[in-house]
This record gives sequence, structure tokens and C-alpha cells, in this order.
Amino acid sequence: MPAALCGVVGFKPSYGRIPHSGVLPLNWTVGMVGVLAGTVEDSLIVLVFLIQTSLMLSVFENLLDIL
Repeated sequence: MPAALCGVVGFKPSYGRIPHSGVLPLNWTVGMVGVLAGTVEDSLIVLVFLIQTSLMLSVFENLLDIL
């Protein structure tokens, strides 16, 4: 059922934009990390948070490798 018929906004970012680490998809061929939110603005806020969090984690992991 489309998200619009349920009163929410669905956003599917391009592959690799949000890392899949820790995610168990139901189907490996179409499993994607996405956002379901009440408005487009809310989905953008969540997307920005997820991207910033993944960037911070990758920087932290690189620092641990150096040390």
C-alpha cells in the first residue's frame, strides 16, 4: 500500500546514502533503508540525522584504526 494512502510520506534514498550495517532486510534484492514520516520536512530531518550519524561513526572508526 502506498505511503500517501496511509497519510505518511515515504522516502527511499539512493543506494549507499545510508549504510546498511545492522539492518536485516526481508529480501536482499530490494531491502533498503528508508524513512517514513508525517511530512516531507520531517523525512528530511530524519535523513539528515541518519547521514550525519553515519559520517560521525565512520570518522570515529577511522580514528580507532589510527590509534
